[in-house]
Amino acid sequence: MTEGAGVAAADDGGSFHDTLARLLGMHCMSQNFAAGVLRVSPTTMSLWLRGRTAPSLESVLVVARFFEISVDALLSTPFAQLLDGEAGSRDRFERVERKLKRGELPVPGMTT
Repeated sequence: MTEGAGVAAADDGGSFHDTLARLLGMHCMSQNFAAGVLRVSPTTMSLWLRGRTAPSLESVLVVARFFEISVDALLSTPFAQLLDGEAGSRDRFERVERKLKRGELPVPGMTT
């Protein structure tokens, strides 16, 4: 599946591009840094963040796994609700921060 032919944004207040932008902000990640961490081009990251293209399912899985949130939450849960739930967990936040400090990169295709 090509980028842009992937998962569409939800209509219920949550969207991939909004949630991704807020997760990047939460972890003080620049757009270019996030592109490197998530192994996509800076152009692809920019298009995702502006809601101009949708990621492939594989890319959604990589992003969800890296930030330790469910695919459903990433695609369709308004961010305020995420903060009250899984994205607001201090343990989750600290695990993602440790990954960033250690330079751990997600491995595309892994579904563990």
